[in-house]
Amino acid sequence: MVDPSVRDSNSRRKRRYSVSLDERSLSSVESSNQSVQHMVSSRCKKGEKKLRSPAVGPAPADPIVIPQEDEIVPLSGNPFFTCIISKSHVVSPRQLSIPKVFYKFLPSESLPVLLSYQNKVWKVMYCGHRQLRRIDIGWKKFVADNKLKIGDGCVFELVDSKKLRFNVQILNGQLPPEFTPSGQTSNTPILID
Repeated sequence: MVDPSVRDSNSRRKRRYSVSLDERSLSSVESSNQSVQHMVSSRCKKGEKKLRSPAVGPAPADPIVIPQEDEIVPLSGNPFFTCIISKSHVVSPRQLSIPKVFYKFLPSESLPVLLSYQNKVWKVMYCGHRQLRRIDIGWKKFVADNKLKIGDGCVFELVDSKKLRFNVQILNGQLPPEFTPSGQTSNTPILID
């Protein structure tokens, strides 16, 4: 039988680190330089990899974990913004607009930027001298190399503000097959009798 004080202690610990989805993720309009707490688990099922927040850092005995495809890594407390891939990201004009609230973290000039995803780096051009700041030259290659599709989500975390380097996380926007009965897709109309 479980001692109630242990259960209460675990519940309190869980509540202390629990952060709602709305607090953890900011839209491209709301992104800011706020620190986000992430739950770090020391228990994993057999075969699972441990994840630790880079802000906390791995314990000396723990190996550094390299993110695999489709693996989500906790943010490290650096400024970040998000976007949902739309038509203008993948077909002409093929550019990524930077949210206005993120302008304060970037210079007002055009400079090369590094986008890092899964241990690969893409050099793209940031246009900061215009009214609408954006990433354009090189963005097309980043989109093609990572097979970005309309509906995918991206998180751009500014990890080096001097060299303008972003760590990127890509979240697949498609429904898993187990949630699509009889081969239906998100493009299939819903029939109501």
